[in-house]
Amino acid sequence: MIYQDGPKGNIMVKRFAVSGVTRDKVYDLTKGTKESTVLYFTANPNGESETINVLLRPLPKLKKLTFDFDFAELAIKGRNSIGNIISRFPVKKIVQKEKGVSTLGARMIWFDDTVQRLNTDQRGQYIGEFSADDKIIVITQSGYYRLCNFDLTNHFEEDLIVIEKLDPLKPISAIYLDGEKKEYFVKRFLVEPSDKKVLFISEVEGSQLELVSTELLPTVEIKFAKNKGNEVPNQKIKLADFITVKGLKAKGNKLTMGKVKEINLIEQAEPLKPAVAAPKPEMEIDSERLERLKKIKSGLDDMDNQIELEF
Repeated sequence: MIYQDGPKGNIMVKRFAVSGVTRDKVYDLTKGTKESTVLYFTANPNGESETINVLLRPLPKLKKLTFDFDFAELAIKGRNSIGNIISRFPVKKIVQKEKGVSTLGARMIWFDDTVQRLNTDQRGQYIGEFSADDKIIVITQSGYYRLCNFDLTNHFEEDLIVIEKLDPLKPISAIYLDGEKKEYFVKRFLVEPSDKKVLFISEVEGSQLELVSTELLPTVEIKFAKNKGNEVPNQKIKLADFITVKGLKAKGNKLTMGKVKEINLIEQAEPLKPAVAAPKPEMEIDSERLERLKKIKSGLDDMDNQIELEF
């Protein structure tokens, strides 16, 4: 916020946090001088800094009429803080030049699915710790993904099925029904940056997403319909072994030739076997030396003095 202290006072700049308000109560954000005027104001939920350009009114002997100011130089204080003097001369215009990243440090974010909103109050699903340019990936049942920031004012789709912190190096695994061939295909791909919704299943009408996973090594179980009255055994497939990571536009590999009844994600992959430490080699000690050491130990047990032996 930038304001003028009274009709002829200094131009003040401040950054402050509002942790709570009382309904119908008026809060004075200036020094309280009569006829103070707000010249610039923005609200940044994630504490983003910004750079502005200040244009001063021409005055005699005033040589520098314009300058830039970075809000990141100011500490975030309380709502009642007076602020710092940014200029002693009247301002003609203030324009935002560039919006910066969050200056609040890492923030822990949760998602409350009852209201479909993000929060920092530990309600709902924990999404992760976010800072600067970190993104959230949202995947919908309609076969789209989109990336967004961690602004608490974000809105989300009703058919949302996955929301988590984006790891750009972790592939997405998806199984979908192709609307044209009426067969299931599986694909694995890395998320490509985009400001818009991205379709990752077939564009053919009738195509639909069956299953999606952000696990590193997902495993699925396929249940088949009976073949001529005979039961067909279930099949487990490790998707990382079944198909490599390909481009986003790739169609993928056909999942199976059989008639699929149901596809389920096995939540827990096969646990890794703990590494077994190699046994330590035993020291080779000849019997004569061993007997000598035993005698020394026996003698030491009877002595009160501490003796240090070097072997």
